[in-house]
Order: sequence, then C-alpha cells, then structure tokens
Amino acid sequence: MKTLNSTQWSNLYLDESKYKITVNISVINAVYWSVFTLLNALLVLLLWSTFYPLNNITLLLALSVILYICWRVFVLKKQSQCQLFYQLDAKGNWQEVYNDRQIAHWQISDKSRVALYGCYLVLIPIAEPNTNTMLSNKIINDGTLTKQQFIFKDSLSIEDYARLCRVIRRINVEGEQTVLK
Repeated sequence: MKTLNSTQWSNLYLDESKYKITVNISVINAVYWSVFTLLNALLVLLLWSTFYPLNNITLLLALSVILYICWRVFVLKKQSQCQLFYQLDAKGNWQEVYNDRQIAHWQISDKSRVALYGCYLVLIPIAEPNTNTMLSNKIINDGTLTKQQFIFKDSLSIEDYARLCRVIRRINVEGEQTVLK
C-alpha cells in the first residue's frame, strides 16, 4: 500500500541545487592570444625574409619588436577581461547574473564539451535572450538560436570547474541515451 507524503513541496529547497559560478580572469586566454600573435608575426617575418634578405641587426630588431607586440597583446588581453557571474543547476540551466539580477536564461546543450584546458558551452535560450549579452550567435540545424562560449579552466575555481564538468557530462550522457532510444 502506498502512503502519500503529507508535507507539501516548498521552494525553499529549490535554491540548494543552484551553484553560483564565478568566471575570473584567465591567464591561459591571454597566453593563447600572445602565442597566436607570435606565430603569425614569425610567419610574416619568414615570408618577408624569403623575398628580401635580412641582415643580423634587422633580424634582431624585428624579433624584439615582435616580442614587444606579443607582450602588449598579453597585457591588454588580460586587462580587457572582467569577472563574470553565472548560476548553474544540476539540470544544466545556465543563467547570466549581473548586479544580483538574472539577465538571460539558457540551457546547456548536449553539444557542449569538456576539453583539457576548459569547457566549450553550446547554450540554447530558454526565454527570449538579451542580444546585448550574447558573445556569439549561431543558428544550428533545427533553427534555434544558440550562444557559444568557451570558459578556460584557470578562470574557474576547482569546485566550480568540477560542477560544470559534471553537468556537461551528465547532459552528454542523457543526450546519447535519448538518441539510442
């Protein structure tokens, strides 16, 4: 015989499964763009030297300018980043939070991935998204508007990164199970 629970559900317990995710400034992001700039500058220098021979002093000057530009890219990229706040729950609901108010509501898609150096998120809007807060929009095959975002591992705390990875993996497993059915 089944017994019914006489205690009514309360929304007091609803917030316990939500996590406040703080995305800090990422050094890996700044290093990535510095290395990208360095490789492109060296490629241009290599192409230039094949058509016009360079002597040692010119080569030394060019390399020092390239290294200075890479250092400036690193510093500027690091300064241009800001701290962001999100709210995540176990079902994959991703909410942008700004000044303690929620801006946009998203659902983490099963196309999201966990990489060695961060998490690649594909977010599907739950409500009408605010286009000013969107980083990158893309229309996927079924015609829904998505937001793509990469979060570097070093910009999250260990606990937040583990939570985000667990949610992404759970959504990926659930997505594979629905495809198999």
